[in-house]
Amino acid sequence: MKKQEIINGFQTLAELHQDRIDGFRKVIKETDLEDFGLRKMFKSMASFSEEAKAELDLVIAAGGGEVTDSENSFLSDVHKTWIDIKTAVTNKNREALLSSCEFGENVIIGAYDSMLANEDFIEVKERLLLHSHLKALKESLKVIQELKELEEVN
Repeated sequence: MKKQEIINGFQTLAELHQDRIDGFRKVIKETDLEDFGLRKMFKSMASFSEEAKAELDLVIAAGGGEVTDSENSFLSDVHKTWIDIKTAVTNKNREALLSSCEFGENVIIGAYDSMLANEDFIEVKERLLLHSHLKALKESLKVIQELKELEEVN
């Protein structure tokens, strides 16, 4: 993998985090105020992505790449997911909302897995950063899946 391909991979991850931030912000605005626990969880997940994106942007800049701006990148799958989330929230369907979040989490986890599959070309420090992000994303996915299972039972 060439240096530019690695930078492109980090840019994709940063864009996915921006999509995640924007999506969770939309969900927070639309979620019932009474559903404090869900709103708090989504705020925490958005905050994590803000930090992760900032860290990825540093790696991109250090590698000579262009840092992504704060505009939504509209990566097709993730954008579709956030539209689904908006619809689910509007319809007050918590299970559909969690299913859409689960899909989005799987997309970003897949992107991290792809980057880490090329570990011979990524510096150790960068690889550790990616593993750290991936661990947190997998924990978020687990929480979302557990909440979704609870909704299915009810």
